Amino acid sequence: FFHIPISIVNTFIDAILIKPDLLICLGGVFYNGLGILLAGKILGVKTLVRSAEDHIGIIQFESKFGFHGFYARLRAFISKLVIKNSDYFLTVGEWSIKYFREKYKLSPSRSFMIPGPIDSSICQRKSFLKTKEESKKYLINRYLLPDKQKTILFIGSRVYKGIENVFELLEKIIKLNISTNVLWISNSSDIQKRVNASKLNRVTKIIKPVDREEIVNLIKGSDFLFWSTPLGVGYGQILLESILCDTEILCYQPVGDAKYLVKEKFYSNMNEVLNRITNKTIPKKIKIPEYMKEEILSNNYLDIFNYILDN
Repeated sequence: FFHIPISIVNTFIDAILIKPDLLICLGGVFYNGLGILLAGKILGVKTLVRSAEDHIGIIQFESKFGFHGFYARLRAFISKLVIKNSDYFLTVGEWSIKYFREKYKLSPSRSFMIPGPIDSSICQRKSFLKTKEESKKYLINRYLLPDKQKTILFIGSRVYKGIENVFELLEKIIKLNISTNVLWISNSSDIQKRVNASKLNRVTKIIKPVDREEIVNLIKGSDFLFWSTPLGVGYGQILLESILCDTEILCYQPVGDAKYLVKEKFYSNMNEVLNRITNKTIPKKIKIPEYMKEEILSNNYLDIFNYILDN
């Protein structure tokens, strides 16, 4: 919780010193956004907040009791407060902008959509320069994987990240004796216990969260990224980063912005996923669309900033 008051204080001090014409929050709407909103209201400065997360949607996947449930509701409350009261709002997709306008009763003249951006900083990592073969060999040695089996990467610890779909996939891999391993990045002890209790650890390795360099190693060295979420806001940076790393994506039952991005390149049921893993079907190649090119996005941002400052 400490990052919330710290962000408020830091933003307020910076705004007093710099005296900007516009205060912008590009991420962390429930802490950075709150600081932006309060500083803007007190100092009379225009505010623009951006959100690529559905904090209200997340609530339905959390228990009403316990820390995670309380924290999810706190995030949702603050996010709603910030989004509804900021002068201008920005989100990342066609589905998202319709959702936020309806959910928070936002004016079309004060709410905008710009896709992305893509965090291309991974392209500057040493691990990104490795070939797919070098990265695969690294994973085999680092995580003691069988050298002739395919590897699926999944990242997530919460239900809204698609973990139940991963458990279903693991069960089918074992039942059908498919020669595949899953590298699962998670800091959840409950997931580790469930994997062990269900004897899914025969094909699963749980990995604690790793640094950026190792993430790139894992993405490039894996044969597939399994991606699934029931939430419609945003795409997930890991999906975009996997495209940059030329790693095949098993995009499972996408909704909202993700479905708009991948178009028809997704999997509707688990049998389709299994057929792809076993090479019974051809890859569904997902590409980064033209409208997400850096120069196009830069011009879009400049247009919005100029519009806000002129009004």
